[in-house]
Amino acid sequence: MNIENIQNRILEINRILNNKDWSKIDSHSLIIERNEKQFLIDKQNIYVPLKGDNKYYNAFQCRKFSEYIKKNGFDNYAPSKIDDIHFRKHSITIKLKSSAETDIKRFETAKEMFSFVQGFNECVSQLEM
Repeated sequence: MNIENIQNRILEINRILNNKDWSKIDSHSLIIERNEKQFLIDKQNIYVPLKGDNKYYNAFQCRKFSEYIKKNGFDNYAPSKIDDIHFRKHSITIKLKSSAETDIKRFETAKEMFSFVQGFNECVSQLEM
């Protein structure tokens, strides 16, 4: 299933859930399906095993981080030069449209990397307030 199909299914589920008459639907199954589909989108460029209670949260945080970098750029790289962001156990890497890559930051562990991403997102959130 490609990303566009997944996004369309999420929109379809949201429309069903917004119907307000949940007695005619299996809302629990739909919510679980929507969360799993969103997780598939969020974890696209994460090359670290995601498991446990925090897997959805960590995937969401990485997607949020990626969107910010793609929108605002990083260091001396303008948004127009950035193709994608990759999350690996020991680094967060910018993939440039020129096919070159550069690390945003390096880490000892995946947990340290996820903590950095969460802290970065919290700082951005506070600055936007």
